Amino acid sequence: MTTAGDSVIRQGDWTLWTLSADVTGSPPILEATCTTCDDSSGAAEETKQPEVWCLSHAHQTGHTGFRMITTSFLQRVHGKRGLFRDGCTGPKGDA
Repeated sequence: MTTAGDSVIRQGDWTLWTLSADVTGSPPILEATCTTCDDSSGAAEETKQPEVWCLSHAHQTGHTGFRMITTSFLQRVHGKRGLFRDGCTGPKGDA
């Protein structure tokens, strides 16, 4: 079961834990790398710096292929104990 960007891990009918975006720390980190020589822009929190680096690197070297790497942070959250797949709190079929 995956909803609204959260990943839910289950074992049998029990929810063990979920993964959600960690909004308490850094925003996603971006880095561009050249696919020809593996040189990189370095990490940045905004897209402008890696994009400008790509254009500058292409101008200086003639290289034309780049990879944008985005690192997002997740946080594990414990699932609710006793929550079953069908949403009830008792064995399947019990309300």
